[in-house]
Amino acid sequence: MSAELKAGVFVLMALASLVYMTTRLTENRYSKMGTKRYHAHVKDATGLLSKTKVKMAGLDVGALENITLVENHAKVTMQIAADIVMHSDARVAIKSIGFLGDKYIELFPGTDSKPKLEEGGTLAEGSVGGGIDELTSKTTAVVDNLREITQLLKEALKGSGEEEDSRLDRILDNMENFTAGLSSIEKYGELADRLNEVAVNVREITDKIKKGEGTVGKLLYDAETIDKLNSTLSGVNKFITKADKTALTLDAHAGALANTGGSKSYFSVAFQPTYDKYYLVGVNTAPAAKTTVQKTYTTNSATGVTTSETEEKHPRAVFINAQFAKRFGDVVARLGLFESSGGLGLDYLFLNERLKLYTEAYNLGKSSGSDRGAQVNLGTEVHFFKPIYLWGGGDDLISKSGRNLFVGAGLRFTDNDLKALVSAAAGAAR
Repeated sequence: MSAELKAGVFVLMALASLVYMTTRLTENRYSKMGTKRYHAHVKDATGLLSKTKVKMAGLDVGALENITLVENHAKVTMQIAADIVMHSDARVAIKSIGFLGDKYIELFPGTDSKPKLEEGGTLAEGSVGGGIDELTSKTTAVVDNLREITQLLKEALKGSGEEEDSRLDRILDNMENFTAGLSSIEKYGELADRLNEVAVNVREITDKIKKGEGTVGKLLYDAETIDKLNSTLSGVNKFITKADKTALTLDAHAGALANTGGSKSYFSVAFQPTYDKYYLVGVNTAPAAKTTVQKTYTTNSATGVTTSETEEKHPRAVFINAQFAKRFGDVVARLGLFESSGGLGLDYLFLNERLKLYTEAYNLGKSSGSDRGAQVNLGTEVHFFKPIYLWGGGDDLISKSGRNLFVGAGLRFTDNDLKALVSAAAGAAR
């Protein structure tokens, strides 16, 4: 079997696999019975977007279809597995996946004793504990309580604006009067002296606090310390808010080139500060555009005939990728460096982001006679078992000599996947 025939059979098998997986993915992933549509009104839909997952007991049971604004509330429409029985007290809650994860909708179908809720019904919004949102709200409550306590202490030590002496000053005066009365009684003279000494010590401490001395004094009376404390608490709240919206993704994939032989491999890191944009940096290796030709000449001493053998070598090259991506619904536009050359890319996501089609164009400033001409790639990703996906398509399609079909696979981990791996490794080590 010739090399060309082997490559053709390989490519046909890869395309058949992609068609089969695409067909399988079109089947309903939540239930064999299909899905039903339900609605819910939520006060805050921040972080929710089309195709946001609906989970129950940690498993995917549906997806968000759309969001509309109705009377100062967000109305969300969801497709939920039809085999889940919904009741009149069913409710939903918006939660976060981990500390840096995305938002999802937690579903509580209700109690069996309640009447069933028909398709198209409206679910109430509930509240559940254990999420990053509750941690943020508790942190804010602790900060508010701390400020209230310090204010009460300040009033107790300083007194109100109309009073010359504070409450604590009056208490100390009463203690001194009390001990003075006790000192007249010989039996309690020693006790009175000790109480008087305690009152004097307490008064000295409160005087130092009023002067802003010591930790408590600076906390209550030093304006600079109070400003620094407020700034620190505000910074903590801002950090928690930003971290809740940040995601990190690691990706590695490789594929075999069917026409010229060899392979291409990629590694990248994507930093996603918001759901609709991300920054990607990475490297990839691929056969270089230049080929090295080595000729060997052999002369037969008996016949005097000289023969030559030619061998072409394709050295590998390392390229840099650095891109900015912006999402518009199911379309993602990318701009930046593609294999160390300026260019742009366009991705289209569908089937709940389990299938991606993309095109890339770069090196556009090069002429067709240079070592690397303008390059256009078309490809697809099929995600059938997280974090593994299939990768295939056409590489350098407008080039006559460098045109290739490729097929391969990849691994893609989010920060939540990495946390799960670290936790599993730690558990195995114990």
